Amino acid sequence: MLNHKTYKIILAILAIFSFTLPVSAMFIFFDDSDLGTTSTPTFSPADISGLTAWWKADSLALSNNDPVSTWTDSSGNGHDGTASLTTRPTYIASWNNSKPALYFDGSNDYMTITSSFYDSDWTQFVVFEKDTGSNFPTMTTDSAASLGYGVFPSSGTTYVSDRSYYTYVNSQDGSGKHYWSLKVTSAHAFSLWKDGTSLTLQSPTLVTNTTSNFTDIGRRAVDSAYANGWMAEMLMYNSALSDTDRGNVETYLKNKYGL
Repeated sequence: MLNHKTYKIILAILAIFSFTLPVSAMFIFFDDSDLGTTSTPTFSPADISGLTAWWKADSLALSNNDPVSTWTDSSGNGHDGTASLTTRPTYIASWNNSKPALYFDGSNDYMTITSSFYDSDWTQFVVFEKDTGSNFPTMTTDSAASLGYGVFPSSGTTYVSDRSYYTYVNSQDGSGKHYWSLKVTSAHAFSLWKDGTSLTLQSPTLVTNTTSNFTDIGRRAVDSAYANGWMAEMLMYNSALSDTDRGNVETYLKNKYGL
């Protein structure tokens, strides 16, 4: 069986002496498996620079209905989510597409980020299922002014905020299984997508300026709003990602969870 290198040498010789050879001599059969194959690299959200935090339920070695005490930050930056006693969410081994999720009961389940953080520009991705008519604060800060949260669907309206401004989408309860993308800049510009489709936000409203950090997953402490539903994965980047990078992460989440 001819390998690729030998085949190339024979072709070169034939090119030189082809004028003295019959046409039949030009046909040499070879096994193209010798040429080798290439495969498309599998995309990982870590391929994009600036991944600050990455919580995914499938990184946890737990059994169905186990309480979750620690949700490890897969970015390697140490922003683990921790909980204790009755505030621990529940690990659900098969939430959607045979992938796990954490269930937050809407009463007192939430996780505290062990090493709080905040970036002037940031992009959030989150996959969750919210119960109809309930709250689902995904990521919140320690701000007493109710500001500084990521995607926050409530009854009939979905809110987003940074440390100073908030805005919202009317008639967007956010119930059901979805993947969300939120991009925020230091100039208080907000862009929100649900399942890859852009949503129209109202003009941002200034409330106050704070210096708070992200501290909680699944709770907005100032008004005791707790998440009610399932969260499978959440990622935070320290920049306003390009549309190309955002699309790559969205495709990853869509395919992973069959959404």
